[in-house]
Formats: sequence, structure tokens, C-alpha cells
Amino acid sequence: MFSTLFARLAAALVALSLVLSAALVLVLRSSHQSFHLEVEQRLHQQLARRLADRIADDEKTLEAVFAHVRELATLNPVLAAYVVDVDGNIVASSRPRAEIRRSRVSVAPILDFVKGPAAWPLLGDDPASERGKAVFSAASVTAPPQNRFLYVVLGSTDGRQAAIAAGERSHSLREALELALANVAAALLATLVVVRVFTRPVRRLRRAMEAFDQSGFAGTARYHAQGRQVVRDEIDRLGAIFDSMADRIAMQIGSLRRSDEARREMYANISHDLQTPLTALRGYVDTLLMKDGTLSAAQRRRFLDILSSQTQQLADLVEQVVDLARLEAPELRLQSHEIRIERLLERIVEELRPLLEKKGLHLRLETAVVDPVRGDEALLRRALNNVILNAIQAAPEASEIGIRAGNESGNNVAVVVSDRGPGLSSEQIPRVFNRHYRGSRDAAPGMGLGLAIARKVVELHGGDITAGNAEGGGAQFRITLPSSVANT
Repeated sequence: MFSTLFARLAAALVALSLVLSAALVLVLRSSHQSFHLEVEQRLHQQLARRLADRIADDEKTLEAVFAHVRELATLNPVLAAYVVDVDGNIVASSRPRAEIRRSRVSVAPILDFVKGPAAWPLLGDDPASERGKAVFSAASVTAPPQNRFLYVVLGSTDGRQAAIAAGERSHSLREALELALANVAAALLATLVVVRVFTRPVRRLRRAMEAFDQSGFAGTARYHAQGRQVVRDEIDRLGAIFDSMADRIAMQIGSLRRSDEARREMYANISHDLQTPLTALRGYVDTLLMKDGTLSAAQRRRFLDILSSQTQQLADLVEQVVDLARLEAPELRLQSHEIRIERLLERIVEELRPLLEKKGLHLRLETAVVDPVRGDEALLRRALNNVILNAIQAAPEASEIGIRAGNESGNNVAVVVSDRGPGLSSEQIPRVFNRHYRGSRDAAPGMGLGLAIARKVVELHGGDITAGNAEGGGAQFRITLPSSVANT
């Protein structure tokens, strides 16, 4: 029932309004009673004085005053007159002694009344009640004996209850209460409307969060409309933070899903590419075992060469997978030292010389004065080797491969590798560094991890690698690395 913020606020406001209404009723009733007592006392302020002036030094005049009070009591049954001394002892009374509950009253209120009360109503002791209070009129008696006061009770305890009952039936009091309660109800209704308006952004944020959750964190739900972000208060700011967080979560989940799909595809590629050399190895081994006695030396040599080639291919595939896994490990630490790129390129070219001669390729290596770079030589060797091998595989037989190294503006060292192959299409260029991508699966053996490894290595060294097409045709790969001169 109170599962929403608005419901809880509304319940709290209703409860507070009820408490305030009850307090208001009590305050109005108390104010009305005090006002009634004050009016009663002010109207009869001089009553005791006028009655005291009639008292002479004999009992007959006092009894006459009491008789007059009793006559007035027929109209106001609570009216009673008492003669008290300076200590508050009741000397005489218009009431029968059986109706008097205490023989002594406090003199302090009487003295205050005689001097002139500072605040109205002024309450004194009610002799007809053991603990009750009453409004009164008082005056000093000038007739002998001296030091006496005429104490006229205007509203005793019973009389005050009657006044309360009369107040409850008062039309003005009822109208005042109704008006006050109507104001409280109107204020409550207006407050609920304001709370409803102010909690609307909270409900919108809740709906956006629920929609985001139900969408599987796809990022389709937003608090602010796309391109219309207006921050007016804290809730709008929370909504903006939620939108940013939802976009980031959706992007990360999308990246994880794409990585997972790429990983599954790579595993499929690994399975396929490992299966090819393994099948060939098994086939030729079985042939050698079954026909060992019938094979000539030349045939046996050819089979062994094929087994060696397939074994090398298998080893290369496994090495690529291990290299990529190692490069993606967060605990990887580079063995960094100063490297001369031109010398590293010369050693790589010399190692690949047999492969170049096998395809009849001419390699043109151009190295000027090149600044040294700082990095892991084994990893950079692997990256450069992969890029050059890619060019060798793509280049037609008896064509040319170019490698150029030199300094660039911005304290960078650039290595450009180009071939005379078919080049890269506009669709291949953005995908060529994907770790499972191969331009043509039949063009060369492997899983398409070479360029992915090269890009990862270059990025670990703070560099960049791009792919494109050379002006004379063929693919061109450009590796840029920061020189160690820039860091000194």
C-alpha cells in the first residue's frame, strides 16, 4: 500500500494534518473558554465593589447583601459571595455551609484583583470545590471590622463546565472550527498536489530504471530524451548520471558480447585450423606405417618433408595463440630497453631470406638515420615479423616488397611495409586487424592472428598501426612508434 514515495509522503502528510487539526480544535476550544471567562470577569469587575459598599457594621446589612446575591443566583446558580479575612479564612458565605468544600482560599489572587489585574482572566480558589478554580470579583470591606474582603465567585467549577458546554453549542465557535478544518483540508490537498508534481521526476526515473533492467541492459531506456538534457534539480542530475551510467553499461555489455562472439568464432577457427595440419599429419603418418616397406627413398623423403611442414604450421598456430593470450594478460610486463629499429629489420629480413627466395620475391629495405625506440625487443620483433610475413603471403611470385624506416615529425619512428598484391578493399581495411579475420581463407594457412598480435604489441608500446593501399597498388601497413629521444 505504501510502496511508493508519494504514498508514504501522502500518508505522513495526512497523519500530520490530523494531529494539527486535533491540536487546532483544542487550541480554539481553550481560547474560546478563556475568552468567555475573561468577558465574564470584565463585565462583573465592579460587582464586589458595589456590594461591599452596602455592608455596614451590623449583620443585617451583610445578610441583606447575601440575600441579594442569592436572588441573583436564581439567574446564575454558580454565583456566590464570601467574606474572607487577610489570611484567606472564610468568615461568612451566601452559600449554605454544607456546600462549602474548603474553609480557606488563597489571598494572592484577591490582592492582585484589588490592585488591578495585569492579565485577564484572573483565577482564584473556588470554595465550592476542593481543587477547582474560578473567575471572581473582589473588593475590600470598609465597614468595621477592617481587613476583610468581599469575594464574589462568578464562575465556579460547575459554572465553568456549563460555560464549556455552552461553548460547544456556540455557533461562532462551530463556524470557527469548521473554517479552520476547511483551511487545513485545503492546505493538505494543495500540499498533496505539490508533492505529486515534485515526485513526478522520481517516478520517471524509476520507470527508466525498470525499463533498462527489463531490456537486459540494452541501453534503450533513458531519463532524459536524447539530446534534450535539462538539469533543474538533484533528481534531474541523478537522471543524467543514470543516462550516462546506462550508456556506459550498455556499451560495455555490447563490447563483452562482441568479444564473446569473436572469441567463439576464434575458437571455431582454431579448431578448424588445427584440424587441417593434424589431419594431414595423421594421414601421412598412417601412410608411412602401412607402406613403409614399399615406399622408395624419394617418396619417404617427400612424406617426411610434408610432415615437417605441417608440424611447423601447427607449431606456428599454437605459438600465435599463446602470444595473443600473453599479450592480453593484465599482468604482462614489458622488458624495456633501447632498440635500433633498422638493425632489428635487417635481422628479420635475413631470417626470412629463404622464404623470399622460395617465392622469387625481391625485398627493398630503405633505412636512413633512425632514432632508437624503447621497448621489448622480442615483442617488437614478433610484430614486425608478422607484418612482413603478411606482405610475403600477399605478394605475387617474382614481385617486390618494400620496407622503409625513418624518423617522423613529433619524435616518432615510422616503419612502412608494402607489397604488390591485390591490396585491401574498403571493407577489409577496418577489419584487417581483427584477430579472427582473414581476407581469403585459402590464400595462406593460419588463423588471421598475425596482424592482431602486431597491433596489440604496437599499442603496448604506445604506438599506432594502420592499413591502407600503396600508390602503385598493393597493401601498405604503417607502424608508428615513439622514439626514445622524445622521452629524454
